[in-house]
Amino acid sequence: NDLSEQDKETFERLLTCDDPDLFAWIMGHQTCQDPELARMVDTIVSRVKV
Repeated sequence: NDLSEQDKETFERLLTCDDPDLFAWIMGHQTCQDPELARMVDTIVSRVKV
């Protein structure tokens, strides 16, 4: 587990977002306006790209 406590809190906050927003951000259709959440989305996307 290489997430800092701050990253874990950001991830938990990300999970409270609406599903359509999460989908749009992860698929790259929209950009999250919250810088911390956007960074977490980028982290997730970069780890699952093949």
